[in-house]
Amino acid sequence: MSNYSSVSDLSRAFHTRLANNFLNKKIEVLSKEVSTGIRADIASHLGGDLSIITQLEDKISRLTILNKNAHHAELLLTSVQDSLQAIQDKSSKLGPSILAASTSGTADQIDILGTQAMEFLSSVISSLNTSISGRSLFGGSITSTSPFPTLDQIIAGARLTISGATTASDIDSALSSWLDAPFGDGGFFDNVYQGNEQAPFKIPVSPGQTASINFTAHNQSIRDIIKGALIFTIAGDSSSSFSVDDKKQLFRHAGLNIINGNDRLSVERASIGAAQETVAKAILKNESEMTTLAISRNKFISADPFETALALKEAESGLKNIYTLTARLSTLSLTDYLR
Repeated sequence: MSNYSSVSDLSRAFHTRLANNFLNKKIEVLSKEVSTGIRADIASHLGGDLSIITQLEDKISRLTILNKNAHHAELLLTSVQDSLQAIQDKSSKLGPSILAASTSGTADQIDILGTQAMEFLSSVISSLNTSISGRSLFGGSITSTSPFPTLDQIIAGARLTISGATTASDIDSALSSWLDAPFGDGGFFDNVYQGNEQAPFKIPVSPGQTASINFTAHNQSIRDIIKGALIFTIAGDSSSSFSVDDKKQLFRHAGLNIINGNDRLSVERASIGAAQETVAKAILKNESEMTTLAISRNKFISADPFETALALKEAESGLKNIYTLTARLSTLSLTDYLR
């Protein structure tokens, strides 16, 4: 008896399908690794220990959140600076002009300059009511509402405060007491201001570092400018009964307050600029650390491009051989075999 074994057509077809499926899946995996540069089975590559990857990704995740915070803080600080710059642009020009008019201005010049009063006060209040994404910038920790009501309400409060004042000095003194009164004393910041004195924001921007700003519309520089703007508005009212000399005296107080407030505001803006620099450095630091961590992570999870491309080529070649062999076997016949 001769020992003879053969593989049936059915068995051969089964093994061919297995090989075909195996190579197709391998090609799919290797193609993905080639396109992404990342190993398909990281756990297997690292022997099942994914702790180092978890640690690296946790650090990257935390830094990503902090960097998002930092960019938000950057936006807020820039918006604060832009708003204060708008106030300074106007007050630095108008303050000296008002003061000069108080000494050498004619009646007509005083009246013409007075027409700018309401517009100036309106622009100051508008800048202080600036909000970003529904968040008020100058109302302290009360960020859901604007720090100031309408212009008419502010002027009405000022007029009520100076009722009975007969001289420019009396008006200046009354408005100073009203604006400088602390919270709880029934002054400007109880009856008009809708914010508080607390820091508007304190945001963590990098590991162990926080960006904060303590500037609000309650700041002395802003109070000086508002006081000057209100005196200027009262003096510039065409319906008032002030004489030219009275207006000049009021202009003098208005100009001095605006100039003093503007000088104080320059100091405050320098402090805000320092906070901007801190945030900018935090962003650079965060992004540098995230890049370093990403490089470290990629060393563990990256697929070697040369090895992967070579393995893909071999798998594709193997699949091609299966197709070629299958095609040849499918054309065989007994007649061809006996020839």
